[in-house]
Amino acid sequence: MGTRSRKAVIAATTVLATASLALAGTKYQANLVPTSLTAPTLAPKGKVKMKDTGQLKAVLKGVVDASSAPVTTAPDTKYDPGDSTLGFYVVIVKGTFVALAVPFETVIPVGLKNGNGATALDLSMLFSLIPPGVVRSVDVTGGEVWGPISSAQAPACDAVVTQGFTVIPNDPSCRDGSKIGVAGINIP
Repeated sequence: MGTRSRKAVIAATTVLATASLALAGTKYQANLVPTSLTAPTLAPKGKVKMKDTGQLKAVLKGVVDASSAPVTTAPDTKYDPGDSTLGFYVVIVKGTFVALAVPFETVIPVGLKNGNGATALDLSMLFSLIPPGVVRSVDVTGGEVWGPISSAQAPACDAVVTQGFTVIPNDPSCRDGSKIGVAGINIP
């Protein structure tokens, strides 16, 4: 390989390395795994994703009720603010705005059909709380899956969902029903 070819390969490698460094830390993804071997529970195939743009997505798979039947939130599987009385499940993403030392929780409601469902949220306004010139790192400290949310607890949970986040650590508003999953791993 000639000198010119080596320089081209080194330049290309430098560009690729620089590009991959620029993309580091732009997204977070965690598996959602069951917290119980008995129903109600979920299959260890769920996930939660968060991007630096404020886009969040939660996917639940294989959610079954106490009789081990796949869950369908009735009559509609799409969440509408003010309508969480339909027995929705929620994924709670917990974190801290590092530079501000402010903990937060974001609640993602998920409607289910035959035990499966997904919800995408745009919470870019959440990141607008970090003033310009401040390190914009978010420490994701965990995730929980709860449900079904009872009609008695639905208004309080709805208020948190509509706001987009809460700065109250372990806010009980959406921790209703059973804790069926967490962001983590399964140990074989």
